[in-house]
Amino acid sequence: MFPWVCNQQLYSSRELGRDGTRMDLVGVLNTNHSIRIIPLPCKPASRQTIELAHSPEHYARMKRTSELTTKQLQAMTDPDDLYYNNWTFSAATLAAGGVVECVNAVTAFQPASTRAIALVRPPGHHALRDKPMGFCYFNNIAIAAKHAIHTGRASKVFILDWDIHHGNGIQEITYDDPNIFYLSIHRASKSEKHWFYPGSGDSSEVGSGSARGTNLNIAWGQGGMGDTEYAEAFRTIVLPALETFSPDLIIVACGLDAAKGDLLGDCGLSPAMFYAMTNSLLKTCGQKIPIVITQEGGYNA
Repeated sequence: MFPWVCNQQLYSSRELGRDGTRMDLVGVLNTNHSIRIIPLPCKPASRQTIELAHSPEHYARMKRTSELTTKQLQAMTDPDDLYYNNWTFSAATLAAGGVVECVNAVTAFQPASTRAIALVRPPGHHALRDKPMGFCYFNNIAIAAKHAIHTGRASKVFILDWDIHHGNGIQEITYDDPNIFYLSIHRASKSEKHWFYPGSGDSSEVGSGSARGTNLNIAWGQGGMGDTEYAEAFRTIVLPALETFSPDLIIVACGLDAAKGDLLGDCGLSPAMFYAMTNSLLKTCGQKIPIVITQEGGYNA
């Protein structure tokens, strides 16, 4: 798990190189003297924090996987998108904790930086309040957003999800919360012939009760979307929505499966477009609004 930060400073940590040796990302990135990397601890999220977004029953079920036999774990496994072993719970709580620690760092009273990135696994945006789904066990971003509001670190959180799959878990958990705006750009089709996982994320899904208007889906009905389409979505919808909601914390669900070459996403975003989307957020919100970028999906990136 690798939580980091940046503002010309970036909270970061270490990861394994391709050959299995340890690569010091802090040392590598600090060779660029305009950027300073600040490592963050990656601590497991507490039960209390996780249950801001998940039911106690879901937490208990996930915790029990640490003690189940191989046969019992295999019985829980979905060969399409859910796998378990005795370390699943530990990894999932660390991933959630990594995002929470990034939020804590950028929302501190005098933060060293207002920019952070959490390179964590497993991802989280499909995890429902009471159910794991789509390689996701705990909803890292929903947990962190709820934590920020619960602890008074933020009063309004804007979540932008550009993973090619709809973050149905984030939507479910935040759908009736007027303090969290969830905006997702994704492929979506419910037809049997062109069905695209997870089958949710229609533009008619706008939030409920006092939160009506704080859920916004930009749903592509087909593949092949690229830089031009995403640039127009940002110009006409994403950035105006961000300015109107005026959050004091932004969290990005940074899935990379809309990238050109991803066989499941079948879209065509360039590396330059990921930079442009991120840069447009920074310019729109200014230096004072904290931003956390959190790794989500991506299979060929």
